Amino acid sequence: MNTIKTAVILAGGRGTRLSEQTHKIPKPLVELHNKPIILHIMEKLAKDGIEKFYILGGYKIEEIYKYFLSNINISNNKLIFSNALSGLEMTNNLSFLKDIEVQILDTGLDSGTAQRLYQLKDELKEPFLMTYGDSISNVDTSAIEKLLLENDETIISLCAVPKKERFGLLTIGNDSEVTAFKEKSNDSKEFVNGGYICMKPEIFNFFTEKDYDFSHDVLEKPELIGHLRAHIHNGFWKAIDSQRDLEEAEDLLKEN
Repeated sequence: MNTIKTAVILAGGRGTRLSEQTHKIPKPLVELHNKPIILHIMEKLAKDGIEKFYILGGYKIEEIYKYFLSNINISNNKLIFSNALSGLEMTNNLSFLKDIEVQILDTGLDSGTAQRLYQLKDELKEPFLMTYGDSISNVDTSAIEKLLLENDETIISLCAVPKKERFGLLTIGNDSEVTAFKEKSNDSKEFVNGGYICMKPEIFNFFTEKDYDFSHDVLEKPELIGHLRAHIHNGFWKAIDSQRDLEEAEDLLKEN
């Protein structure tokens, strides 16, 4: 069972390339294999030992509220439910949440991923896991966590997957250390950030007011080189940005 017990899910983007579905709901609620993408993520992480989720919403966040607990009053743009509410009747899809605390926060319609995460800087006092609400994987989160916790100098450890189109690249050196972020290339020895990231609270010391996107504005800071490590993941992984991605993700789930 993993030591890290808190997970942050970034769920505020507009998902414009899936507009047929996302004109009514946010992308994390798009159904994949008969349930929302975000539920696949949460179930996987709950099995890995996560006991508390922060869902950072923005676009159509009211639909996320409705999905989880449509009859609970919402105040201050924050919905919190935990095992204290275990008397509530939940559907089969949500039964795994009975012993887990979930906070759903409105972090702004137009906020970037770095801005959303930074809003939790006073809440996240222990190492935590962050991921995006639009990808599925069978990644070994315990291996990512181990890289983070076994070295005092490591502030971020992440999942690295073989290069895919459309994504920025990272290079991994000796001792699993991330040595550089690069533009796309055809070098098969390079990897992409798979979006499952374990961090220590010290990461917030590297944020500035200008930071908007976590991957580009935070991860690529030169001063973080030497503090990043990566676990190479050779299992299944799929980021869902288009209808084609959704169909490919369906096939992956059937195979796994």
